[in-house]
Amino acid sequence: MKVRILLVFALLLFSSMVCAQVDSANANTCRFRLEGDVKDGETNTILPGAMIVIDGGAGTVSDDVGHFHFTNLCKGKYKITVTFLGYKTIVQTLDLNENLYKTFILHSDSCLLESIIITSSKPVYESSQSVQEISGRALDRTRGFSLGESLKGIAGVNTLQTGPSIFKPVIQGMYGNRVLILSNGVRLEGQQWGSEHAPEIDPFIADKIKIVKGASGVLYGSDAIGGVILVEPRPLRSKSGVGGEFNLAGFSNNREGVVSGIIDYSVKQVKGLSFRVQGTLKYAGNSKTPDYYMRNTAFREQNFSWAAGYKREEWGIDIFYSQFNSKIGILSASHIGNRDDLIRAIKSPVPLETSGFSYAIERPYQEIYHELGRLHAFRKFHNKSNLELILARQFNDRSEYDKHRPYKDQLKDGPQSRFKITTYTGTVYLNQNYFKKYSGTWGLSFIQQANTVRFRSFIPNFRSYAGGIFLTERRKFESLELEGGLRYDYKWMRIYKYENGVIISPSFVFSNISGTIGAVKTIDDHLKVRLNIGTCFRPPAVSELFSDGLHHGTGRIEKGDKKLNSEYAYNTSLTFDYKFKKIYGEVNLYNNYIKDYIYLVPGRELDSSGINYVPEFESLISGTSPVFRYVQTDAMFTGIDLTFNDSLSKHFIFSTRLSLLRAYNTKARENIILTPPANMENGLKYSFNRIPSLKEAYLKVGNTIVLQKKNVPSDQDLKAPPKGYTLWSLETGFGVMAGKQELYFTITVYNLLNKKYRDYLDAFRYFTDEPGRNFVVRLKVPFDLSKK
Repeated sequence: MKVRILLVFALLLFSSMVCAQVDSANANTCRFRLEGDVKDGETNTILPGAMIVIDGGAGTVSDDVGHFHFTNLCKGKYKITVTFLGYKTIVQTLDLNENLYKTFILHSDSCLLESIIITSSKPVYESSQSVQEISGRALDRTRGFSLGESLKGIAGVNTLQTGPSIFKPVIQGMYGNRVLILSNGVRLEGQQWGSEHAPEIDPFIADKIKIVKGASGVLYGSDAIGGVILVEPRPLRSKSGVGGEFNLAGFSNNREGVVSGIIDYSVKQVKGLSFRVQGTLKYAGNSKTPDYYMRNTAFREQNFSWAAGYKREEWGIDIFYSQFNSKIGILSASHIGNRDDLIRAIKSPVPLETSGFSYAIERPYQEIYHELGRLHAFRKFHNKSNLELILARQFNDRSEYDKHRPYKDQLKDGPQSRFKITTYTGTVYLNQNYFKKYSGTWGLSFIQQANTVRFRSFIPNFRSYAGGIFLTERRKFESLELEGGLRYDYKWMRIYKYENGVIISPSFVFSNISGTIGAVKTIDDHLKVRLNIGTCFRPPAVSELFSDGLHHGTGRIEKGDKKLNSEYAYNTSLTFDYKFKKIYGEVNLYNNYIKDYIYLVPGRELDSSGINYVPEFESLISGTSPVFRYVQTDAMFTGIDLTFNDSLSKHFIFSTRLSLLRAYNTKARENIILTPPANMENGLKYSFNRIPSLKEAYLKVGNTIVLQKKNVPSDQDLKAPPKGYTLWSLETGFGVMAGKQELYFTITVYNLLNKKYRDYLDAFRYFTDEPGRNFVVRLKVPFDLSKK
């Protein structure tokens, strides 16, 4: 017996020695690292979410910046398979005898049965401007937010707020009519003149959102002084059968619930015929600061859309219809009865009116209805050129209800103001590619609008006609791309308003030539430089010319000036893109000089002594409000946007976004109010795969730093800018399988430490703090019911 025990012991000892030697050998030979990124072969953009598999076994998914890595690989040959929805699968064999960095290039798959038909015939090229995109998992993490909120994570993009439920995008200090929003290729037209008039778009329709920074008037038209936001739905389904996704979101702060769904159907019997339906419901109550509820900040939203299309290899046609409906409560404490109470409200550390939690929406509130119908068709030619047509009709109906009901019986339950605007737009693109290495876009655009106002005439009725003709051309060299473009715009507008008891109808004509030149230089495999110089113009909006009365949503009285001129912008942008192994960065330097820049400033009037100037107020039947006036000057917007991501290790990714802006009045030699203060957003993400049942699991800690706005003219605001603040967030996300069904969860805590603060770009910062801690749970359920 003892002999047997000794033999077993000796055998174990020998095995351990052999294993140790083998492990030592493996330690020397299985120490290699394979990493790289996955890109689109046509656009050279990153592809987050691509699947990379080694020898049909171990696999990983490219992260938010398209990067992937494998560690502890042994010396030898490996078969690598890379797949991504809508792209052709590639299989390559790599001989690994050292650490290797590899870029995989994927190309779109036009196979009708397996992937996606290319629905747009526009040429794909490198832009000389800074263009950033939100898609995939990054977009999933914003589901339930408004469009403005969804873009806040991009360097150089902020939001102009009106309380906790209204967000308007700001690009490099520009907002409102200076930022164009294109939904499904159609320029969004509503009552954009209001700072509290958020875009009437359901972000759930978007498959990706692109932000083009800087003057973009040549291709997109007048008004694009600050940039363009492109909301792009996913292409209609081409694989026969039914698929789609279902989204749920819950918010703890205002007890908001969100449900959204999309269903795609492609007819098997009719090749190329597809349909889609989509809808979203939101229901939210009063938001809560760390200390109190904000009375009357509940809101509702009901949206739906449908689309149908028929596509062949060389031509196609599709139609799209969407409807946006919302009812938004306006903070009760922002509407004040008299001058003394208004001054007291501005000085008070808490609102003069607070409440408990409620889903009820009282006066004041807004109701918005927006519908969009679109027809799109394209025809491809054998020389790779193509023709594209987009026709659209939009109707926007906005009703605004004051805090106090009207005194006239016939208006007792109705709105004090109602604005209706109908817009017809048409655009024709000829995307030509007649000569080798040359490509370009020629086009015509047309827009017609009619605006009617009922009851209180804050802005007058008007109708307008505008048209433009444009062309852009590009020349490709081995490592250099050059582009240039010209555009001519013409706009005619007639106003109808009462003045001294008589209807007057003055007309206005605006026209201008815009241009752009740009270059994209590839220095090496890691560094790319983009330079763009562009001009753009913006005619003054009707509100800037003729507004006269209480602007309901902001609680202030606004006065226009019919002598205002058009704005002319001269923009220069220099962008550096850097990508080396696990590091990605973009630095965007810009300077935007705007001649005759139009903006609102608080009115000033002499006090009773006739010596000192004090804020101007005006009393109406509905109460007392501060007076703001539109003025004009020359302005210089200069800044830098920085985006940086670094995969610190196999599991950790560090990211940062930095935005610095100086908006300067060159005539008065002082800073311009209501522009974003310096801000930074940081994140540290840990990805883990130790739990086999969890897919793409991660934990992320983030913080946002906003500095106090400095050197603001004290006589141009009702209250000094609030102090800067730092907010922390915590997020985790993962996918699980419930049987054969994929489920993706995201759990986020915003304002983790329940910080008490006020934001400089919030119109209600005079009256209330910002919302406190907010737990958000999101669930995404993709599905495909087609037979395997």
